[in-house]
Amino acid sequence: MPKKEVIKSIYKFDEKELVLAKDKVIEGCECDEVIVEEYSEIKKLGEEMIKLTVEKNGLGLAAPQVGVMRQMFVWMNGANSFQIVVNPKFFPDAKITNVVEGCLSYPGEHFYLKRAKSGRAVFEVLDPDDSTKLKKVFKRLSGERALVWQHELDHLNGVTIAPPTEPAIFNPFSIFF
Repeated sequence: MPKKEVIKSIYKFDEKELVLAKDKVIEGCECDEVIVEEYSEIKKLGEEMIKLTVEKNGLGLAAPQVGVMRQMFVWMNGANSFQIVVNPKFFPDAKITNVVEGCLSYPGEHFYLKRAKSGRAVFEVLDPDDSTKLKKVFKRLSGERALVWQHELDHLNGVTIAPPTEPAIFNPFSIFF
């Protein structure tokens, strides 16, 4: 596998404040997988993304939402703490539900969507026994956790919640990502 360009050349942490990218940056984007050589920079980016997510009262934020085209997002996990996720995948179960979602890329707007109620998630972390490798982690997700995961993963695949649906009427019980 050829060595990919390290993320530092894409995002320089000391030179600018992290801000949300325009939704057009996300639509149709293609994100590269994170490689082990990028992990320390991804971790720094993730920490900044967590700060921005908390500031904006979100539950998750994907790298393309801040202009970085890598397979990475941060999310509020089941332990009610934020986690940095790299190279995620999701294998949905058959049961689908209707949801109303918000998105940090569309402040104040809400959209109707169909999502899997549950599924299996796979992602990678730095191997604690060998810092030259990434290690796969497997999780079973359901409810809000499954919805947040699918929402953030959509961004990594160039998909936003807006097109082609129309904004929903505000629902105070909707989920914000």
